Amino acid sequence: MPAFIFKLILCLIPGFALALNISHNQTGQAIIIPYYTVKNNLNTYVTLTNTTDKIKAVKLSFQDGYLGLDLMNINAYLAPHETYVFGMAPIESTISGHEGEDSVAIYQTGNICTPFISHTQEFNAIQLESQLPDDLTGYDYPLSSGTEGMIHIIEMGTLEVDSGYGHYIMDKDCHIIENLWAEGEFWDNDPTDQLQAPTGGLRATTSIIDVTNGFQFAVDNIAIDNFYAENADILHTPPGEVSAPTLADAQKTYQGFTYDSGVHSLGALLAKTAIYGDFIKSTGVNSVIEWVVTLPLNRFMELSNYDCLRNSLITIYEQNGEKTVIPFGSIGLPPPGPNPQDLCSTINVISTAPNSNTILSSSHLESNSLALEYIYPNLNDSINGYINMDIYNLINENQLIGSTDSATRVTHGAPVIGFSITKMQNNNAQPGLLATYATSQSLFYQSDSTITAIED
Repeated sequence: MPAFIFKLILCLIPGFALALNISHNQTGQAIIIPYYTVKNNLNTYVTLTNTTDKIKAVKLSFQDGYLGLDLMNINAYLAPHETYVFGMAPIESTISGHEGEDSVAIYQTGNICTPFISHTQEFNAIQLESQLPDDLTGYDYPLSSGTEGMIHIIEMGTLEVDSGYGHYIMDKDCHIIENLWAEGEFWDNDPTDQLQAPTGGLRATTSIIDVTNGFQFAVDNIAIDNFYAENADILHTPPGEVSAPTLADAQKTYQGFTYDSGVHSLGALLAKTAIYGDFIKSTGVNSVIEWVVTLPLNRFMELSNYDCLRNSLITIYEQNGEKTVIPFGSIGLPPPGPNPQDLCSTINVISTAPNSNTILSSSHLESNSLALEYIYPNLNDSINGYINMDIYNLINENQLIGSTDSATRVTHGAPVIGFSITKMQNNNAQPGLLATYATSQSLFYQSDSTITAIED
């Protein structure tokens, strides 16, 4: 059946018209990049492509790995079929009050219009400090918190190529676009002027590169289609704006059920009751496996009574079916710092070797890593199998519940995304030959929900 006919049929089924979903062709109105890093001498490389015939106004938000706070927000205006390319590398901050702290520089290539952003741009400490919760006001929250984190990319609207503002973008007159945001100017008065609703078609790829050791691996991005409801309002906000659009602006309807907020509908879309990944142990190649498990909606949840993903159960299954259970720890323990009992890490890393031969050298290694590190040497020296991690339900106030006129749906588990990395070293490599290799894989998962009819 042709794809366009299939989509037309879906649109005619109640509850499926323009439904919020994870895109199978890797394009959408919103993209979540679950991890970037510049730690351990790693660089992150991102490409963002507009695959459509219209100009796209896009918001990129770079968020730290502890609290999910915005460290940089960029408006990018992409011409049809244009690709925005940037790299992220470690620097020492030159920002007043944060001089010398580990930080991040974004290096842009090409001449994409990104108003008020230079081709080499440091993360913004002032923006970070302005978002700290009241109980953290005055706390010296370091810029180094942003040396690893996640990126949200959300389409704000479209412009026709032959529109007045479209000509400026096509001609790369970015200074004129900047002037449109000046006080009293057109977009300052009406950010929707000449814009049309988002249509999707954004695609991103992400790689993490170790230049020193000569390897790289891909990050498993999540593209979300129909992020907005049909005929949604245009969320075109000034460069640097952090209030909108965010992931909380997702439409409230998912699979025909209406949720209290976009956070809950998107949470239901991303919820998992278990995640799985390949497991290899080979002492001959010094194999190391690290999982990146991201909680993309943490900043929007009521965290004060939210027990994160504590007591998530890890089980290692060997090729012959034998299993080893690691029953304690958490993939969401509070990070070090102020008021830790109320907070959870946005980025969580689980490693078979957190203190030796680590891949990411992450600041977010969780307690299961310590247990795994303890058990790892006692496992057989040659294993091909997989790891299973059970994800337990959110507590009641964060439960993901949708409703229709006739039924309610309770989604079990919690919204998590991520990927696994495997690094190996060829101990027998001859001098001058590449001896270190790395690859990444998507985590696969299980999801579950309960639908209950509403009695008349």
